[in-house]
Amino acid sequence: MDQPSLALHLSKPITCVAIDSKEQHIATGDESGRINIWHSFATAVAQAEPASLACGRSLNPDGIYLLSGGSEAVLVIWQLETGKRNYLPRLGGPLTSIEPCGADPALYAVCQADNTIRVVNLATMTVTCSIHGLRQMPRPLPVQGPFTPAVVAGATGELVVPGDNALLQFYDLVHDRHIAKLQVAPRNPVSLTDKEAAMGGGVYGAPAQPLVSLLAFSTNGRCMATVDLRPDAGAQGSAEPSLKFWERSGAGSAAASPFTLNSQADGPHQGGVNALAYHPREHMVATTGEEGDFKVWERAVLRTGTAAGVRTSHRWSCRSVGSFRGEPLRAATFSPDGSLLAVAATQTATLWDPFNNVLIAALALPAASSSASQLTSLAFLHCSATLVGASRGTSPCLVVWDLLTLSGQEIHPAWHEGGGCGAWSRLARAHSDLGPATYPCSGFAVHTAQQQPARNRPPVLPIGLFAPSGHDYGSRVLAGWRS
Repeated sequence: MDQPSLALHLSKPITCVAIDSKEQHIATGDESGRINIWHSFATAVAQAEPASLACGRSLNPDGIYLLSGGSEAVLVIWQLETGKRNYLPRLGGPLTSIEPCGADPALYAVCQADNTIRVVNLATMTVTCSIHGLRQMPRPLPVQGPFTPAVVAGATGELVVPGDNALLQFYDLVHDRHIAKLQVAPRNPVSLTDKEAAMGGGVYGAPAQPLVSLLAFSTNGRCMATVDLRPDAGAQGSAEPSLKFWERSGAGSAAASPFTLNSQADGPHQGGVNALAYHPREHMVATTGEEGDFKVWERAVLRTGTAAGVRTSHRWSCRSVGSFRGEPLRAATFSPDGSLLAVAATQTATLWDPFNNVLIAALALPAASSSASQLTSLAFLHCSATLVGASRGTSPCLVVWDLLTLSGQEIHPAWHEGGGCGAWSRLARAHSDLGPATYPCSGFAVHTAQQQPARNRPPVLPIGLFAPSGHDYGSRVLAGWRS
C-alpha cells in the first residue's frame, strides 16, 4: 500500500538527515548549523548549534538522544525531551558523519574530515579507539606561494604529508598505516562566528588556517626543517612565514610527537619563503626569499658545563646570505655530493659554493624561452653532471644544462587530449642525444624545441622536479605538470 508523501520545507540547504528506528523523529541539519527536528512528522522544533556547519547527525535507536557535530571538532549529545546537552570536545578535526555500532548501543563511530574514524563510548564519554587513514591535502591559504604536498623522511622511508591546521602526518606506505602526527604550529580549530554561520559563511569564506608550506629532511631522517604560514600574522593581514628546525625524539623520550622543536626563526625573509633545501651530508639548510636573498643555515654544537659534566646541545643559526642582481629567488637545491647549491633567479640558474658563499657559474635560459619564462624548480641528476630546471611562462618547458660545458637545451612536454599531469621521463647523460622519447606507462613524451606541440594547446605549468637517488633510477627526473 502506498504511503502518502510529506514535504518538509527548509530555508537553508540540507547537509544531513537522521531518522530514528521507530520512525517517530526526523532531524535535519543545514549549512548554517541549524537543526530542525520533526516529531511524528508534524511540528518542527528548531535547535541551534553555535557557529558550526552541520555535517554529522545521528538519532539513537530509541529516539531519545540526538548526536551532532560539525567543524568545531566537538560531539554534541542532545536529550530531546529536556533539551540538555553534553559535549565531547577536542576530537581533532571536523565531523562529517556519525553512525551507531550495532554490537553495543553505547558505541558510535564518528567519521572526520581528516580521514579519521573514532569509536566513542557515550556511557563513559571517552574515545575508545582511533583509526587514521592518509590525510587529504589542506585547504590552501588565499596567497600565492609554493607548497610541498608530500616528502619522504630521509632513510626512514616514512611519507610525511601536510594536513589541516599546520599538522604533519607520518605514514607507513609499506604497511599502509598511520605512524604519528606532529603539530607544527599549535592552534585550536577555528570555525565561523554565529553571524557568519547564519549567513552561510564569512566575508572571505571559511577562516584561514595555518599551513605547512615547505618541509625537508636530512639524509638520515633525524632532522627536519619546516616553513609554516600563519594567517593574518603579517603586515596588513598577510601570512607570516616561520622557519623551524626539528630533531627526532629519542626512543626513550616521553614526548608524544615524533620530533621536538630545536630552533625557530620568525620571518626569515622580508617576503615569502619560496624554497627550502637540506644538504645531503651536512646539517645545513638553504632558503630563498621573494625579496631576492638566499640564506644558508647551519647547526652548531653548544657545550655548557654543569656539575654533572659537559652538556652538549645544538642550535641553528644563519651562516651566510647571498643574492643575484636583486632578482626574486624561487628555487634551490643541493648537488648530490653537497658541493654545489643551485638557486633559481628568474631566468638564470646560479651555482654557488655553499660553504664559502661564492658564485661559481650563472646558467641562463636558452634564448628561445628566456623572453617570457621564469625558473620555478631545480634538480640535480644523480650519477650525472646535469642540472634540470622547470620554467613557467608562455612556453613552459624543462631545461637541461650540462655542467661540464655549461650549455643548456630545452625539452617541451607533449600535450595529450584530455590533459595530463606528472610522469617519469628518462633523461640521457649530458653528452647523449635528447631526442623525442615516449613512455606508454606514464603517458608522457619528451620533445625537442623543434617538435613542441601546437601553439593553440592549453598551457601546462611545471609544479616541481624530483631526482631520485639509487643505481636503479640512473639519470632520471620526475617532472610534475599541471594543466
